[in-house]
Amino acid sequence: MSDRPSVLRLTSVALPVDVNAPTATYGTQLGLIDRPTHRNTTLDQAKFEVCAHMLADVSEAGYGVAFASEYKYGYAIEGNEMRWVDM
Repeated sequence: MSDRPSVLRLTSVALPVDVNAPTATYGTQLGLIDRPTHRNTTLDQAKFEVCAHMLADVSEAGYGVAFASEYKYGYAIEGNEMRWVDM
C-alpha cells in the first residue's frame, strides 16, 4: 500500500441545449425514469439531480440531446441546461 493520500476530484460540465421538454429520461440499474426539467413545486425540487448508469436524455418532437456512458454519473437537466457530474 502507498503512504500517499488519495486525491478526490469532482468534475462538472454544464452545456446549454435548445430543447423545450417538460421531462428528461435517465437510465438506471432498474430501467428508465422520467424527471421534470423544471422546479415548480417542492416535489420537483427533490427530483433535481439523478444518479444514472447509462444515459440522460432530453427530447422534444423530432430533436433531442443525450449523454450516454457505461459509467455512473450524476445528471441534472433544468430548463435549457444539461449538467453532468463525475466523482
